[in-house]
Amino acid sequence: MTAFEFEIKRPSTITDLEFLYTAPEPAFDNLTDLAKDFFQVPIAMIALNIEGRQWLKSCIGLDVDSTAREIAYCDFPIRTDEVMIVVDASLDARFKDNPLVTVAPNIRFYAGAPISCDGLLIGTLCIIDSVPRPDFGDRDVLRLQKLAAAVSSVLLVSKDAAANQAIIKGREKTQKTIGLMEDISGVGRWSFDIGSGSVWWSDQVFHIHGLSPDDSAPSYPEILKAYSENDAEKLQAFVNRAITTGEGYELAAKIIRPDGEIRDVVAKATTLSDARGRVEVLFGVFQDVTEYQSVIERLEESEARYKLLADNANDLVLQCKIDGTVDYASPSALRITGYDADQLISSKWCELLHPSDAERVPNAIRSLAQGGAISAEHPLARISQSHG
Repeated sequence: MTAFEFEIKRPSTITDLEFLYTAPEPAFDNLTDLAKDFFQVPIAMIALNIEGRQWLKSCIGLDVDSTAREIAYCDFPIRTDEVMIVVDASLDARFKDNPLVTVAPNIRFYAGAPISCDGLLIGTLCIIDSVPRPDFGDRDVLRLQKLAAAVSSVLLVSKDAAANQAIIKGREKTQKTIGLMEDISGVGRWSFDIGSGSVWWSDQVFHIHGLSPDDSAPSYPEILKAYSENDAEKLQAFVNRAITTGEGYELAAKIIRPDGEIRDVVAKATTLSDARGRVEVLFGVFQDVTEYQSVIERLEESEARYKLLADNANDLVLQCKIDGTVDYASPSALRITGYDADQLISSKWCELLHPSDAERVPNAIRSLAQGGAISAEHPLARISQSHG
């Protein structure tokens, strides 16, 4: 990796870890404290290099949280991927003029082992002393490397935990959004695991059944008891067919709530199969359509009453589409006009007018539709009867 690639890729990785500028964490502090005690040094730290500074994720023995990269020792080990040992910094040409050497904390001995995450070197575990340590040997190097590897492992676990937490938060947000959509639309979700027989309901399905979402979803046999005998048989047949063929279904039925209230519902289902094509899960949506069904029934009743009146009235009653085509004519209209049903239905109503009224009447109707009034001088219109 080139120096440029190193500087670009490594900071983005540390940012992804979400460790920058966070509160102290026991897992890292314990490892730092262990290094301090094991090597009998006054200062130990975990340093991450980013954004032009050396940020200290954990530091014991020094009351700072970051230092400038220009004076940081830890920049060297992560560039070489090797443990760096400075026996006496005051005699080392690289560091003898470093302010960390010439003034407090008066660093003399330094040992730093690189730490990595996802294959990238991002910092060091280092130990520092104010006196030279010429006796720091190979076994000490190996021990420091093992501690640095432990830090790397904790970093990776923490990264995975942060990623999992982000996934959980995303799912919670999605679930809340779906819940709001269910509340607005009145449509709930459900699933039925064929193998275990377990049933899952969203809150809206509980509400539709008149049950509390705090309770467990009823079993499949208990659910069938909420339907009338005829509808329960239909549901069973649909479920059996879905399990056998993988076909989904749509069922309009009535359920009876525990309080005795009857609700009109629609259940729609689809299937999920395993690699061998066997249906494992049924899932779908469930909607309360009681109010909608009530409106439809009232409209049908109103239309039936209107038709009854029109069929038995002595007046000429026509129902026309917006383009003027007749799509209903009362029996009296057939009698008055002399047309048969086939001639009258699908003809234009204005074609029935007497030629002398062919212009006046449509104009009067347009005026009436725009809020005007029909002139009292010509209140009636004449029609041309069929002579066929």
